[in-house]
Amino acid sequence: LEYMRVAATLEKVRDEYSSNPESTEFMLRKAVERHFDIEMVEVIDSNDIEITKEGGTFFMRAAYEDTVPLVSNVSFLVSFDKTVEVAAR
Repeated sequence: LEYMRVAATLEKVRDEYSSNPESTEFMLRKAVERHFDIEMVEVIDSNDIEITKEGGTFFMRAAYEDTVPLVSNVSFLVSFDKTVEVAAR
């Protein structure tokens, strides 16, 4: 469920800043932070999102692991990785 909120946040930020030539990494990170607050994402924060720029395109990547208890001392370790492309041209 948490992964779905993280993925939805990245997609919302992509939709907000797509085709905006004035987009900056700071603007994207602040938008992610705002959406994480609204969606109550707690497994990662906006500083954990890797934002890189290649040409006129930003790439936002959320790669993290979460441990979920199953029973007694047995847990699942789940890895998540979501990348979104923001074409800010």
